[in-house]
This record gives sequence, C-alpha cells and structure tokens, in this order.
Amino acid sequence: MSIGYEFGRLARSLGIVAIFAIVGPLVVSALFMTLMLVIGVQLIQLLLVFVELEALRPWLTIGVALLFFFALVATIPSSALAGLIFAITAVYFGLNSLWTALAVVGIMVVGVVTLSFFVSPSENSPLLLTSLQGLRQGAWLALFLSVPAAIAASLCWLCSRPLHRTL
Repeated sequence: MSIGYEFGRLARSLGIVAIFAIVGPLVVSALFMTLMLVIGVQLIQLLLVFVELEALRPWLTIGVALLFFFALVATIPSSALAGLIFAITAVYFGLNSLWTALAVVGIMVVGVVTLSFFVSPSENSPLLLTSLQGLRQGAWLALFLSVPAAIAASLCWLCSRPLHRTL
C-alpha cells in the first residue's frame, strides 16, 4: 500500500461524508417542510379566518423560513455522522451497498428512540429530544424518524456512489 493510495481512500471518505452532510439535511428538511406545508397551511388559514388575525400573515412567512433553517441545521450533525460511518464501511471495509447506509440510519434511529426513553430534557434545554412515555410512542417516533432518514440515506448513497469504488 502506497501513501497515494491511502490519501485516495481518505479523500473518498471525506467526499462521502461531505455528500451526506450536504444532501442529507437538504432532503430531510425538504420532506419535513413539505409535510408541514401540506398539513399546516390549511390549519393556519382556518385559524386566521376564525380569529381574524390577518396581521400575523407576514410573521408566518418568517416563522416558516426559520423553521426550515433550524430543521436544516439540526440534521447536519446526524447526517455527517451517518456519512462518516458509511464512509468507513464503504471505503475501508468494502461494504458499499444501500443496505449498509440504511442499516446505519436504522441504528441511529434506534439510538435516538432508546435515548428518548432514558433522558428527559428540561424545558430550557437545547437538546432536541422528546421524552417518551411508552413503547407505543417509541414505535411511532422510530417510524416517524426512519422514513425521511431512509429516503435521505438512499439519495446520499446514490449521490456518493462513484466514491465507493476502490482503486
């Protein structure tokens, strides 16, 4: 093994992490914003009509933009971590299938749900974690997190596919 070969592997790994850190948050944020716009817009319009608060309409646009921004920022660390784990398995261990990316996402979702059972953040905590009361809530949270995460991981895997190949 030469130094050039090792630098090539490192560059491919960093490329995979960068793709996961960029594409993953964009996909997840777009999915959540689409869901929010499909469900929330009609509800907010109905509320504005009944309460007659048309003065709040410009503030809603700012609120939606902030929600998109913070959803994007909140998903960057988890997407980069998923990219790092996938890069290690793809470049260094040769496991570069879509199932590996989905398994990494599944492990991360199970970790978040498990952590939610044991950690209950206070109201002024910056920790974005729900406190779950039972297995039913845990199952719904796992389903809610795994669907957009699987879509994002699939697209990230597809975008980073040329980097998986070894020399």
